[in-house]
Amino acid sequence: MNLRVIGHLCLKSTISLIIAIFVFYGIAVINGLLHIFEVLSLQTCLPRNVAKFEKIVSSRYEKEDEEEFKMKNGGSTLWTLDPIEERAREIYTKKVFADFRDQLKVLTGYRFVEVEKNTYKVFTIEKPSISKQRIYSYIVIVDKDEDIVSCNCKIFEFVGILCAHALKVMHFIGIHHIPKKYILKR
Repeated sequence: MNLRVIGHLCLKSTISLIIAIFVFYGIAVINGLLHIFEVLSLQTCLPRNVAKFEKIVSSRYEKEDEEEFKMKNGGSTLWTLDPIEERAREIYTKKVFADFRDQLKVLTGYRFVEVEKNTYKVFTIEKPSISKQRIYSYIVIVDKDEDIVSCNCKIFEFVGILCAHALKVMHFIGIHHIPKKYILKR
């Protein structure tokens, strides 16, 4: 066979492989694998392209398996770089950790002022886009020596996790751990 015929067969088989990929894996998966077409070559014969494709897919599945393993074995992903969140992931169940992480997200919508020593007023940030927004405020009292942080919202007393108001103040004053008093046996 001459080189032109071999080249044509390689091109034809590679195109067949690409069509098979679309049919077998579906469009949704292919959207995540579009970079493979940069690796597959129309000038390379089918066996080499199949080997390249298998390596790419295998690598992707290994990453997915690793993420799934982390989630099943307590390795929930972190939302922040805050050591408090990392510690919460270690000590709480997945459900409680999800609730705790929600409090971390909510705290971004609060501001605070120190009204007297170790007493803070935490309030919602006013949003100009909301015409009749109600501004809520909470009082957080801190005793750093005793490792106590209390808020008048009473979320800890009812739910068993620190509230966004307490977390906001703790972060600002340099408490980067969850005090033992606020780690309940589950």
